[in-house]
Amino acid sequence: MRQVRNKEEPDKAKIQSVIELLDSEGVVSAPDPKPLPGVLASEVRLVTWMAVSKKVTYSVFSARIRFLYGFPRNKTDPDQTS
Repeated sequence: MRQVRNKEEPDKAKIQSVIELLDSEGVVSAPDPKPLPGVLASEVRLVTWMAVSKKVTYSVFSARIRFLYGFPRNKTDPDQTS
């Protein structure tokens, strides 16, 4: 596979080479999975969980939120540095 992928040839030719290699090795696609049975609301026992701790640590979480969403720091943020 690595030899086929590293060849200097156009993408279409490379794709055809990969298909030929897979066919020659007998590789076939996996069968579609069987669908799971439906779930009733009464069968749900755990939706989420939370760990409780004395120490409040926001540094990693709040830094990621600020980075992802562009939120500015505020005075109530425990990891705020002066």
